[in-house]
Amino acid sequence: MFRSLTVVLLVLVCAGLSAQEDLEKLGDLAPGKAIQQLRDAQLFSLGGGLSVNMRNYTAWNLENRQAPLTYTIAANANLKFFEKINAPFSFVFNGQSATSSNPFDVDAIKESLRNRFVRVGISPKYKWATAHLGHRSMNFSPLTYNNQTFYGVGAEVNPGKFRFMALRGLMPTAEPVDLSLFEVNREVFNRRATTVKVGYGDEQKFVDVIVMKGEDRDEFYKVNADSSLVTPEENLVVSLNTQLQLLKTLSAKLEVASSAYSFNSIGTLGTDEDYAFPAGLIDPNTSTEVSTAITGGWQFQGKVFSLGMDYQRFAPGYKSMGVYYFNDDMQNLTLNTGFNFSKLQLVINLTGGLQTNNLDELKPTTVSRTIGAANVSWSSSALQVTFNYNNFSNNVEYVLNPNLDSLNAVVATQTLASTIAYTLGASSNVKHSFALAANSQIVTAPTMTQGTGNNTGTRMNTLNFSYNGAPKGSSFKWTARANYNTNAINGMQTSRIGFGGGMTTQLLDGKMNVRFDNNYFVSQIEAANQNSLTSRLTLGYKLSAAHNINLNLMYLTRNKSGNGVEQSAAEMINTLQYSYRFNWKPGKKKEGDAATGQAEPPTGSAAKGETAKR
Repeated sequence: MFRSLTVVLLVLVCAGLSAQEDLEKLGDLAPGKAIQQLRDAQLFSLGGGLSVNMRNYTAWNLENRQAPLTYTIAANANLKFFEKINAPFSFVFNGQSATSSNPFDVDAIKESLRNRFVRVGISPKYKWATAHLGHRSMNFSPLTYNNQTFYGVGAEVNPGKFRFMALRGLMPTAEPVDLSLFEVNREVFNRRATTVKVGYGDEQKFVDVIVMKGEDRDEFYKVNADSSLVTPEENLVVSLNTQLQLLKTLSAKLEVASSAYSFNSIGTLGTDEDYAFPAGLIDPNTSTEVSTAITGGWQFQGKVFSLGMDYQRFAPGYKSMGVYYFNDDMQNLTLNTGFNFSKLQLVINLTGGLQTNNLDELKPTTVSRTIGAANVSWSSSALQVTFNYNNFSNNVEYVLNPNLDSLNAVVATQTLASTIAYTLGASSNVKHSFALAANSQIVTAPTMTQGTGNNTGTRMNTLNFSYNGAPKGSSFKWTARANYNTNAINGMQTSRIGFGGGMTTQLLDGKMNVRFDNNYFVSQIEAANQNSLTSRLTLGYKLSAAHNINLNLMYLTRNKSGNGVEQSAAEMINTLQYSYRFNWKPGKKKEGDAATGQAEPPTGSAAKGETAKR
């Protein structure tokens, strides 16, 4: 326990030392007026919250799939000086994070900050300048660096029309070690990213030039012994991103990016003449692939009618270390239109276009298909109806033979969904709400290669019904639901039917919240049958305006039978949470009062106002 508290205190101190200072408002005042406001203002105040969570897991006739006991401590606070300067800090600590009891163990502190259970970061801002320190995320553009979490430093400086952004930090690049969450996944390499954006304009119209450089280095991390085939990679992306406001109702956007990606940065060097990139930013070799991506379009937005066009082209193999995923070797050209009839409470959005793959014409086949989506919603005082349809596709790589090159197959997905909701008795003593939702999804793929057969894909159908009842003037509410779904994949049929219900209420003059819920499912997979029951009980008690305790109990039991085999298992997950909210303002001393430094207790209407704040 001492080891855990030591790490918590270290994280708290580090976060507090890195607190944000927002001086913008104070800096805009004249010196004399600023000094007078500081004299009249509250010297300092402290507000925030603390929560402690304990989680217990137990299994019967089943191998433990989670840790038996875990705990999490989280806190956030804001220390305000003179009602102008804010110093917020926060931390999250998990019991699985502690690795050392030595408070001066620098390596243990670094490891704690790297692992996924601890995140510390702040973004101080002054007028048009913002700094990012610690674990942060920044968005440069969709094709270069898009909201990936990094651990390092960053800056955004926007004086007038000039736009400047930069970051330098470590990026996550982990290989799975233990999917049961008993251990933290380790990084294979120390992946670093450097991204710079220079531009001119504002949020409506701008021109930006972006350069993103990512590279794997092993100065601090050794290559994972279990991943001997993993090689260090290197990536350079150069992008031109622009957006124009042609008219008040008409806008256009365009981004063009080129990416050089080396899958083995220590491989045999190539020649620089084959790559149109600035010298020194990347050392191309035989594993380096260069590809491009283009996204753009225009949009007209009127009061009732909208019309636009979008174009996307991702060359085969286009990748960026700053973006999690791209659907490459694909070209989409779509038109979209929308109608918003506010008086009729009717909204219609339609999208249609053409999708093509095999852009470099190196595959044996080319797939061209129409893509589209339709979204319609209508509502009245008691009835709401929605309808959605869309079809799209994704590239999936199939390795047909270790001695042959892999081929990309196009997997197409079509989804049809509809929802009807009806409310009865809105003006009576009991309000009844009914909802019916239906969904159908079809996933198909063409033949991968001659002789391998067709991939018949999957087909999923779901039907859900729910009912809620709530008497007016009462905290007691009840719910009932039923659902049915089928899933067919490669000739194997799975069906499941389920029923559930529960209730919620308040006791002890509203201090205690009680919720009880049950769900029962019966599944059939060919000759095997399985039934499961999940029961939940949640109790929440308000000790005071600032202190709360919540207890959550969940019990799950499963029984499986078929082919002469009977199996049963059970699991229980219990969670206990304590939370505390505070808002402390030391009162000003009166003549003759002792200098206790404590806040005077509020009285009368002030007490009610203080309680409401807390």
